[in-house]
Amino acid sequence: MNAHVSITPTQASLIAAHKARQARFAAAARKVAVRRPANTNEPVKLERQILTPVDFIKAKCAERGITYEHLISREKTDELVSIRNPLVKETKEMFPKLSLTTLGRLFNREHTTILYILGHLPGKRENMALMAERDRQAKALYLDGKTLDAIAIELNVCLSTVKAIKRRCKWDVRAKPKPPRSEKPHERRARELYASGMSLRAVSDQLGMDKESIRRMRIRWNWPERSKA
Repeated sequence: MNAHVSITPTQASLIAAHKARQARFAAAARKVAVRRPANTNEPVKLERQILTPVDFIKAKCAERGITYEHLISREKTDELVSIRNPLVKETKEMFPKLSLTTLGRLFNREHTTILYILGHLPGKRENMALMAERDRQAKALYLDGKTLDAIAIELNVCLSTVKAIKRRCKWDVRAKPKPPRSEKPHERRARELYASGMSLRAVSDQLGMDKESIRRMRIRWNWPERSKA
């Protein structure tokens, strides 16, 4: 026996909205009909007004004798690129309100690729050269002693970019000058005992330290040589 499944009002409204959306898409698809002329040299004519960017792109693909699926493939032959890039520009001119992200989805490309096609980005080699010069300037400023915040302000980039450059380029940690250390009380006492004529063994026994520590202490602080009798 089949159990009766009830749906909530929210689920019912979502189902109704989905059906209405599907019906709207189907109606829009029926309004656009592409007629291929008998003479293939003639351009494809649209029987009705184009409604969506996808319809526009598919119609242009039909004019050029390729499929939409072939156009948005990852193929990068010169012939296909010579068709795809101008079509990106034509679509942007036809639908100027399209965002770069939406335009990229229509052509199965990243928005940065769309920016490059539209001429809003420099070429890859030029861009890499600019980035290399920026990284070089950032490292030079860092080695000069400037903070990451100051470097970001001078190069007009965000702080996270400077941190990423530092991490990627593996800048050496700047050596901070250490202030000269003065003798500690037990080191000063060891020097005085040694200067009084006691041997290293006697100094170590007097201070409760091993002989090797006293020897390193003598070398570090350059104790004066005792005069030999």
